[in-house]
Amino acid sequence: MNILQQVAPIISNPITIAAVIGVLVIWAGLSGWKLQSRSKHLVRALDLAREELEKASDVAAFSNRYPETDAALERNSVLGSRWREFRESLLIPHTSGRPIRTTSRPEVWFDLGLLRVPGIDIDLRYHAAMPNLLVGAGLLFTFIGLSAALATAGGVVTGTASVRNDALKLLLETASFKFVTSLVGMFLSIVYAVLRKRVLNGVERALDKFRTALEERIPLMTPAALQQEANALLERQNTQLETFSTELALNWELRSTIPSTSGWRSMLAH
Repeated sequence: MNILQQVAPIISNPITIAAVIGVLVIWAGLSGWKLQSRSKHLVRALDLAREELEKASDVAAFSNRYPETDAALERNSVLGSRWREFRESLLIPHTSGRPIRTTSRPEVWFDLGLLRVPGIDIDLRYHAAMPNLLVGAGLLFTFIGLSAALATAGGVVTGTASVRNDALKLLLETASFKFVTSLVGMFLSIVYAVLRKRVLNGVERALDKFRTALEERIPLMTPAALQQEANALLERQNTQLETFSTELALNWELRSTIPSTSGWRSMLAH
């Protein structure tokens, strides 16, 4: 009797089947709980940051209360590091009343990559592969059960009627193991895929609201707009330079046409 024939009664035991199903359920449950709980933490952080931005009703109000908003977002335990990076792309005016602008879109800094920041630390690849892992685990135990069932098949065609009946019963019970674990693995895979999609959709909605609040208060400064402002500045400087040159030339010409004080004195003496 080989090893598979020895483990066949253990595999066909209902307690073993229940234990394997329990392991699959606990594995999927813990992974799903981790994904959902940490995603909710990110969503709460995004909502708090959005509420802080919405304290300023428009572009001008945001510019006036930028120091307070900057300090609040920098203290955010989840978004603080990304905000400090995004802040480097801002064009902050030196005079009050002018809008703050950004040279890059918020989605460059604030995306699903926030799920990997410290404090969240979600492995997106693992959770994306989790449905396939559950199916694979179910199939693994299926093939183990199938191999054990085939190992007991020899007793079906040999021995007495009682031996054949016992072997056939063990064969069917062992073979049933593979169907149960496969079904549970596929069911958990579907449930997990639906859960993952729902969780990520919730994160994306929170991200969209936060980025929209940013874009409404920090207009994007495109390269074309930057070039246009630079051209306008150069044009104003050129106009001022031309005005200064004209005034300088007129003053010089005026001075050259008016006699000096010593000249007037000599003319009066004569």
